[in-house]
Formats: sequence, C-alpha cells, structure tokens
Amino acid sequence: MNPNTSANNAFLGAWRVSEYVFQPNGDFVGVIQQIRLLEKLDNGNIRVTQSMKPSDDLAHHPMADFAGEWVFELSVDGRARRYHGPDVVGTGLSWGEGVITGRGLWPRFGHNFTSFGIVINPNTKLAPQRQLTGGKFYNAGEMIANIIGIAEQDETWEAGTSLSDDLFYGYFPVLAPPYQPPDVWPKWRGIVRTFAPDGTQLNEANYVREYDGMNWGETDEHRVTFSPLGPNPSSHFRVGHSLNGIAKLTGWALEIEAHEANGESLETMEIIDAATGNLVGIRRWLKDHALAELQVLRLNPFRAAPNS
Repeated sequence: MNPNTSANNAFLGAWRVSEYVFQPNGDFVGVIQQIRLLEKLDNGNIRVTQSMKPSDDLAHHPMADFAGEWVFELSVDGRARRYHGPDVVGTGLSWGEGVITGRGLWPRFGHNFTSFGIVINPNTKLAPQRQLTGGKFYNAGEMIANIIGIAEQDETWEAGTSLSDDLFYGYFPVLAPPYQPPDVWPKWRGIVRTFAPDGTQLNEANYVREYDGMNWGETDEHRVTFSPLGPNPSSHFRVGHSLNGIAKLTGWALEIEAHEANGESLETMEIIDAATGNLVGIRRWLKDHALAELQVLRLNPFRAAPNS
C-alpha cells in the first residue's frame, strides 16, 4: 500500500511486503502480498512500481480490487515527497531518518489514504533492512480498511529485472504474535525524538516504559502516564493528569486519541514487531487542532544483564 519512500539510495531496488488488512472495527480480513520496486530515473525522480496479490480471503472485500500493477513517479522537495501519479497523487513528509507519513489519493483504485513508513533500524547495517508500513484507505471520510504491514528489502534483486508473477513464490516477511508489548516483555527503553511542524528536530531524549497489563507509566519530557479509567483498559485512558482519551487495539497496533479543554490533543499510533523486539510509534501533539509537535518513539525490551 504505502507510497511513503525515501529518496535515499538505500531504499532503491525491490522490497517484499506483507500487508495485513483489518476492517474498521478491528476484525482481521486477509493479507496482500506486494512486490515494491523503486528505480532512479534520468530526471532525478524515482519511479515506484507496486505489484499486488490479495489473498483469497479478500475476494469480497474492497481491497480485492488492489490486485495487479500500480505505478507512480515520486520527486523530492526538501522534506516532502511529491507523488505525481498516475496511480498515486499526494504528499509524504519525512520526520528524521527513516520515518515518513503521507496522505493522498489512488485515482484508479478509487480511494484516498493516509500512510506511514518506519524503518526499524535506519542507522544500522542490518540486512535485510526491515520497515513497518501501512495506513488506512477511505471513501472520503468513510474508512474501508486499516492496514498494518511489514517490508523487507529483497537482496537477491538484480537491477533491470522486471516484475513477474514468479516473484510471488518467494519469501515474504510476516508479523506474528505476540500482538502487544507486555506479552513480549514488561519493561522497554529507547529514545523519543521530538520534531517541530516543519520537520526540524527539537530534541532527543531517553525513554523508559514499564507495563502493568496494558496500563503503563513512562519517563520522558512530556511526563506522560497512561492509566485506565474503566474496567476495559484497552478502550478508555487517561493521559497524564488531564487528557482523557479513547484507545483501540488492532492486531499489532495501538491507537489513542486524547483531548483536554485547554485545546491540547494527542494522537498516538504504535506498532510492535515482536520477531525483532522493536516497538515504534508516532505521536502528534496538537493545540487548537494545529500540529504543535510530532514525536517518534523507538523502543526495545529492557532485559537486565545477568547478576546485575
């Protein structure tokens, strides 16, 4: 699904993607296998070709029409990625190394979208490179699908090789249980980077989170504590001392929206890749509906050393 790609040469070549499709209510429907090819053009732009193969479970779902090949051209305008069509029109915005959010339209497919791409370890030499990707498809304001995806670079790809159905017989990455961080480990640590609305990084801070069920406290510059207000901790949360919010679990993803009467709001999306022990997230802090700050979280299980 995700048209969010970097202009960095590390993203050129072929990616194998598994996109898990969920209904708006959180029910799992099926999987779309995707081969994504990025090629640098003589004009400096990048041509993105995506070949999609929805599973039979999606036969009666709107995402079944995603089958086949889709092509668009991407240009770089500062931190913006401009999607020029024909199959994707819109804009992506980078938030530091390896993080892109986007929104736009697939005209031929007939749906608008929001999307994200987060490279799990962008500053390492781990191979193959792996990223969490996905987003949501809509009919204007009506959501038709919520997608959580995992992508890996295909290191066997040879430049100049065209896409073919034979490629779908190869390996595709998977997301597997556990679905929530406390089922992997109760304590996580990492970093949180804070960005201004124009993409300028404001700071980077160490971050620690410890779970008690799905309730948790954490240490960061925003002093955020999530605590349940009712018997169902996955539905209604208090954020800090004053923001009240609603949370929703969908597969490996947690989304929260919280508000306060002084105009402050918070939108959070977090996804776990249990196989690699990575928890990543994007937080949007708003003031009177306008973006004030965006935070990117990158966490790993905090397992104390033996005899420590």
